[in-house]
Amino acid sequence: MTEKIQVPAGAEMMVGAPAKPMPAETSAAIAALVAQIDGIQEAHLPQCYVPETMERPGQILVLALAPNANIQAAMDRIGQGLSGILSGGEPLDIWPLQPPHPLLDEVRKAGCEIYRQSAGEGTETAKSTAKSTAKSWWKLW
Repeated sequence: MTEKIQVPAGAEMMVGAPAKPMPAETSAAIAALVAQIDGIQEAHLPQCYVPETMERPGQILVLALAPNANIQAAMDRIGQGLSGILSGGEPLDIWPLQPPHPLLDEVRKAGCEIYRQSAGEGTETAKSTAKSTAKSWWKLW
């Protein structure tokens, strides 16, 4: 389901909107899952490629976590929930980031946000991913 990859420091990373995003039903189910987990402020499904580390580009789940979030608990719940969503065994790497991580700005620019915790009473809103007619762009990191 998910595999642990190690990205070397200083590695070139390309992040952008996927040319062929996962089905809207799948991204909506992932948005609903992350909305139930404490400490997740944002969730994005961009395409990423790290040459010499990843076999091929693929969509990843990027989570922006609150500073006080229990990262291990959030990752455990995501892993359990994804097992029911990604029934075909398709891989989905999960990258937990805490603001102000510099990669988070590039992920946001890709326009693949599926969830954002709303300000105020801790209520959340889920967004559905819209298929873009624009060509994918890549950012070298």
